[in-house]
Amino acid sequence: VIVSLMAAKFGHPILDLIFGMGIAVLVAVSAIRTLIHSSETLCDRERINPEDVRRITLSVDGVKECSNIRSRGRRDEVYMDMCVGVDGSMSVEEAHKVAQRVEDKIKKKFREVADVVVHIKPVSSEKGADDENQS
Repeated sequence: VIVSLMAAKFGHPILDLIFGMGIAVLVAVSAIRTLIHSSETLCDRERINPEDVRRITLSVDGVKECSNIRSRGRRDEVYMDMCVGVDGSMSVEEAHKVAQRVEDKIKKKFREVADVVVHIKPVSSEKGADDENQS
């Protein structure tokens, strides 16, 4: 800005225009980058592949199915929620322990996860692999 003002003072007003246009382009590029970056977070863009989460969750003892997996937030601070099916005859205390193990395993695998909400739902012990894929 100072250089363009000095150029204008010394009889080169076109340089003021050129420098001004350059600065306007830099501001516009910066604004577009900021808009693109923040729109991912504002629009709740999925941050973690749900199939990776499903695979990890189903490896936890006591989990029969996993569905409705959602992840959102900033890249370095992801929030996640999901439904986890456990045996309907399981006690509330044991189901809570399963949910805690799921949360711990997810947070260990994905360091960017800040919080996991696990909704426990009962499933009959007769449900098979076909039912798990439909959820």
